[in-house]
Formats: sequence, structure tokens, C-alpha cells
Amino acid sequence: MRHRWSMFLMLTFLMVQVHASDWTTGDAVRQGIFTALDVMDWAQTRYGSTHGFTESNPILGSHPSLGRINTVFAVGLVGNAAISWVLPKEYRPYFQYGSIALEAYCVGHNARIGVKFQW
Repeated sequence: MRHRWSMFLMLTFLMVQVHASDWTTGDAVRQGIFTALDVMDWAQTRYGSTHGFTESNPILGSHPSLGRINTVFAVGLVGNAAISWVLPKEYRPYFQYGSIALEAYCVGHNARIGVKFQW
């Protein structure tokens, strides 16, 4: 198992070397918008878990613990940034805009059904 992780990290490092130098101000702005929306969704999910709401994200399960919520969102934030970082510049905006659209939908939907923010 350790060798698989080593191979994954090595390939990730090589991809970063190829694409990371293409990072633009627009990429950073889009990533910042995604991050802000994802943190809002994170806070709403924490609120929902302690106020009787049923979670619809299958990765979290219908009634996740705060620990599971924190872990999944932290990994998701880092993972999204890593994917954005290694994608070729011509594909990066599509991924980022798609991520922003999904998070905007989730935050808006949560707000409409009465989910507040909680840390």
C-alpha cells in the first residue's frame, strides 16, 4: 500500500511541475470563490447535523458526525485545490466554474430550507 501512495505522490509532483506555473490571477480568484462557498456549505452542514436536518450528500451519509463532516470538507477543500492546480490551464476554468456552480447551488438550497451557519 505504501508503494501506491509513493507512486501517486510522484505522479502528482510531476503533474504540478508541468501545469502549476500556468496559475493565473483568474485561477486564484475562482479558487477563492469556491473556497468561500465551500466553507459556507461546511458551516451549514455542521448546523444541519445538530438541528435534525437529513444530509443529502452520499459521501457524508444521512446523519454524519461533526468529525466526519470536518474530515470530508477539509479533504474536499484540499483536493479541489490540488485538482485545480494540476489541471492544464485550458481545462482549469471549466473545473473551477463547475465547482463554484455546485457549491452555489448547495448553499442556496440550504438557505432556502432554513439551514443556518454554525461552527
